[in-house]
Amino acid sequence: MKGQSAIEYLVTYGWMVLAVAIVGGIAYDSVSGSCSRSFSGFYADSVSVGSFGIDSNGNFRVSLKNDQYQQLNIKKFNVSSSDTTRYKDLDKLVDPGESTALRVPGYSQGESCQTLDVEMEFDRGPLEGQSVKGSIEAPINIDSVTVPSSPSSLDADA
Repeated sequence: MKGQSAIEYLVTYGWMVLAVAIVGGIAYDSVSGSCSRSFSGFYADSVSVGSFGIDSNGNFRVSLKNDQYQQLNIKKFNVSSSDTTRYKDLDKLVDPGESTALRVPGYSQGESCQTLDVEMEFDRGPLEGQSVKGSIEAPINIDSVTVPSSPSSLDADA
């Protein structure tokens, strides 16, 4: 009789403990300060953004695909946050159906979430000055980039 009572007790309260543990785990996961990698925007019928990340050289990279039948000429790649803007002037040709990676230096993997606004300007055939914009959220650190000083052997008066 005592064995049956113990089994009933374990079955009755065991399910409750299991349910509380599952709900607690879900709540902890959704409330914790983790940063999920996501991107939004980038709406253009001719260009698609595939992936993004930080490479081993400290470059922020975005994979871009030409979805149209004409060649794409990427002119500018801008990455900005609330206090930093980095850009790269390009003249990069991407054939139809091909992908390429665009890079801007000065980033590293981080713990805290950053929102980066990304803009790419391009020409396609006779259509010049096209652009695609979007936002990327990821655990990224924005590192300081030092600008090298000019060589001392340069003389402006010569």
